[in-house]
Amino acid sequence: MDFVSGKDAGTTFEKLFERQCQLAGLWAEPNHTRAKRGWKGKLQELKSNLDYTVIARDGRIGFFDCKTFDEPHFTFSRIPEHQRDLAQRYNEWGVPAGFVVWFRPINQVCFYPGWLLAGRGPGTRFLPLDGVPLGTWGRFDPLLLFSRSPMGSPSGIVGSVWQQYAAPSINSQSSPTPT
Repeated sequence: MDFVSGKDAGTTFEKLFERQCQLAGLWAEPNHTRAKRGWKGKLQELKSNLDYTVIARDGRIGFFDCKTFDEPHFTFSRIPEHQRDLAQRYNEWGVPAGFVVWFRPINQVCFYPGWLLAGRGPGTRFLPLDGVPLGTWGRFDPLLLFSRSPMGSPSGIVGSVWQQYAAPSINSQSSPTPT
C-alpha cells in the first residue's frame, strides 16, 4: 500500500477505522487531545488516551487506538506505556480495549488487547499471528472487536497464542489455567 506514507498513513488508517465502524453499525468517537495551562499560561499538550471510544448499538463500549507500521511486526516499545496500561486496566474491568494495527507491507489489520501486551515485556516482537485477524485494508470487520469474552480474550476461534496468554480474571479462583 504505497498510496500514503508516514504520518499520513496513520491519519488515513484512523479515517478508514471510523468508516468501517460506521458501516458495521458502530459509533466511533475520536478521543480528543487534551491540554492544560502550564508555566506562564502556555498550553501544554497532555498524553492522549486511546484514539477512539467505540459504542455498539446494544450499549457495549470499547476503547481502541489505531496504529500503522511499515514492517510486518511491531515491538513492545512502539506502543506508549500509558496506552498499554490504560488498555490493560479497561480489560481488567471487562471492557474491550487495545490496539487495531495495520501492517502496511502485508496489508493485514489485527487487534491486540491490552492484556496481551501487558503480559509481555521490553524487546518483545509482535507478529500478525499474535493478534486477532480483522481483515485487510478497507475490508476489515470492527464488530470482531466486540466478539471476544468480556476480558478481551478469545472465544475459542483464534490460535494457541491466545490460550497461552489467557487474560487474567478479576476472580482468578474461577478462571481455568492454561496448560
